[in-house]
Amino acid sequence: MADYYVLKDADMKPAYDEYKAQCHAEERFHKVVMFNIHRFHVMALQRFKARQAGEAIKKRNLWNEFSNPKKPVPAATVAAAPGAIAAPGTVAAPGTIAAPGSPEAGAAGSPAPAETPKRKRGPAKPTVSDIKGAFRQYIAKQQGNRCCYCRRWLFNSGYSKPIEHILPRESYEQYSFHFWNLSVACVDCNSLKTDDDWASPTKQGLEAYPAPNSFTEMFHPRFHRFDDHVRFIRVQTNDHSVTLYRGITPQGQKLCEDLLNKIAGKEVIVNANADLKSSLETIEQFEVEEGSELESALKSLHGALSGRTFELVQS
Repeated sequence: MADYYVLKDADMKPAYDEYKAQCHAEERFHKVVMFNIHRFHVMALQRFKARQAGEAIKKRNLWNEFSNPKKPVPAATVAAAPGAIAAPGTVAAPGTIAAPGSPEAGAAGSPAPAETPKRKRGPAKPTVSDIKGAFRQYIAKQQGNRCCYCRRWLFNSGYSKPIEHILPRESYEQYSFHFWNLSVACVDCNSLKTDDDWASPTKQGLEAYPAPNSFTEMFHPRFHRFDDHVRFIRVQTNDHSVTLYRGITPQGQKLCEDLLNKIAGKEVIVNANADLKSSLETIEQFEVEEGSELESALKSLHGALSGRTFELVQS
């Protein structure tokens, strides 16, 4: 029996049910949100099974598809096909039938009815930004609003606290949308860990998510408690901060070796360069729309600055 905390199987369903009740700010969207997450989860499992069966699978990034759904072309810019009914408010193409109540229908003879003020309604369906934002909020609260790995405070913007795939989706596509494989990290830990697979090879090729007590080779932020595995001390002044991490279990020692010591080294270098520190802090505090071009540009810029800093740490 482990001498550290491991999430019990009996506690997993209540935690999942709690999330389902908070998966969106509006209760009317809860079923829709869970349906869409489940839909992508099923697609990921189907691709995994096909790959295991030896089928050739077209490369897809389901997480990006979920995060950046294709937006339909606005109806006003599309001419209806011959014989079809144009959407209300659009201009019907030659040979099409205008919808009753549209400008074209009124022009045919009878005047169009006067418009009555419409009651303002909320959005017709949940946005991806809302879904991911609700997940971040739920998980960040469980984590004390700290990064799941380094335990530094998380910034408020979604860009600065990305959703982390504990078992990387590049190697474990079947877990891309699995509730227990997702946590919230700081942008440094997320960008440095990238696709690194810390799990033992025995976990590859499994359909069901590994049990909490099977993670004896790595720290799992959803199944373990950080304090049971790592001790750290942070010394901070007005302008500088230094953090020292020490693993006290095999999982904690591996986490320090694979990630935390590099994060601590980057912190020292950044604090020694006022301009670099200011630039990174400015980028991290931007409020950007999920999937927007600005978010992509900020990620690229932050990645370039952080990447160069990590190169200095490792040199």
